[in-house]
Amino acid sequence: MRKPTKITLAVLVCLGLAWLAIRSVPQNPVAIIKVVDITGKPVAGAVIRPDGLRPKRINGHWGWSEDNPVKPTPAKTDARGFARIPYPRYVVEKTETGEISFQVEHPDFCSDRPFRVVSATPPANASLKTRADYLYRLVTGRLVTSPTPVILKRGGIVKVSGYLGNKTNLLADIHPQLASMRMPRKGFWQSAGSGVLMNRRVPEGTNALRLVYLQAGDRACFSDPVTFVSRAGQTNEYCLELKPGLEFGGKLDDSVPRPVTGGQLQISVCSESMNTNQDFLVWHLPLAIKPDGTFLVDSLPAGKAEVIAICNGFKSRDGAGPKVSNFVLPQIFQLGKSVRDAVVTMEPTASLEVTVLDDKQQPLANAGVFLWPNVLAHGGSGIFMGPTVSSEYVLRSTEDFNWRTFRKDNPQRYEAWTDEHGVATVSNLPAFKQWFSVSHTNYELPIEPVNDSREASAVLNPGETTRATVTLRKKGAEFLQSPK
Repeated sequence: MRKPTKITLAVLVCLGLAWLAIRSVPQNPVAIIKVVDITGKPVAGAVIRPDGLRPKRINGHWGWSEDNPVKPTPAKTDARGFARIPYPRYVVEKTETGEISFQVEHPDFCSDRPFRVVSATPPANASLKTRADYLYRLVTGRLVTSPTPVILKRGGIVKVSGYLGNKTNLLADIHPQLASMRMPRKGFWQSAGSGVLMNRRVPEGTNALRLVYLQAGDRACFSDPVTFVSRAGQTNEYCLELKPGLEFGGKLDDSVPRPVTGGQLQISVCSESMNTNQDFLVWHLPLAIKPDGTFLVDSLPAGKAEVIAICNGFKSRDGAGPKVSNFVLPQIFQLGKSVRDAVVTMEPTASLEVTVLDDKQQPLANAGVFLWPNVLAHGGSGIFMGPTVSSEYVLRSTEDFNWRTFRKDNPQRYEAWTDEHGVATVSNLPAFKQWFSVSHTNYELPIEPVNDSREASAVLNPGETTRATVTLRKKGAEFLQSPK
């Protein structure tokens, strides 16, 4: 055999093997995650709790639910610092998993919640150019094909104690809050004796701290926030005075007819102090509104109160600030002292009536219609008036708060199911353009080409019912895939 022919054959064999490597992703792949300290030494006994998925070539983030066939099962690193995390090949339909997110915890290190690339191969529908680029980077060593190690860092030390009135009488049951730990886990704070709590896992950088004291049957008490710089191995120590919180009361404006029905308020008080990542100390409280339209909270910390509200037929108007299209803005109340005459301004809500047809243009019963209007709040976003839990409840609980269980037990409010005529109506929606999805056992919405998703949209007007008709097709005709 001539030399050029041997070279050509070798190249073809290499390309074939590489192609097989690209195509031979197992049905339920496994990510090998390594955890080390800053010196590169393996960390044994770190607990990895997977919680999210990101598809290839899509910058979204999907929650990893217990309903997934591949469950987000925690794993512990072995003596070499390795843990095996099985993950689903697909995030949604045929969109392939490219990254996973997870929480990493170890009693000697700061917790971390990183993303890691778990599959660097191009998606199955990738173009020839994309595949060629992948092979070139793979052969030239310019591509990392396994997850990069998670590096855990030692934290700063904080010792805290608190008192009411007399500094010599330290309280035995205080709850510290750190801006870097919005949802505290049990065991983060440990007793150092004589009413002092200690934490050795405070991330380096600027942080904010506050103490909370929850008296049985009485008003919650709060300390003023303190800001400090955390450095690994160094100790910050505070003894803080706690005082009863501030009252916040008022009413819905007079545009809402009385008696008010279905009235609910959500308050999030953000401190002025924050950490290096611009996370605030946040205190959450959901509250029922009385039939006369009034509300009263007896104890909140000082800070910026972000307020949203809803009742049958009305929602809170947007607060001050730059308007963001198709988002609700909370109304802002500054709490430096008690406020008893707050007025929450309201506006009419809208309704969406969706008629769902099958592929033969016949009404389809038992189809779910879902919407997710968003609100901008405390530096992020979430579902407007979605289920929320009070900070006091979380602190009083003897167990770690389980968001998955809470969300399962408290479904979103913006959903409805079609009747025998194929009609479903979702009420009390913010009046702007909204996207919605439809779910059925045997049928699905066609893929919307602009957003490459199975969604439809409708423009809603205040005080009106907008009507939309969608036609579903049988499942399995086409699949969502990662972009080429």
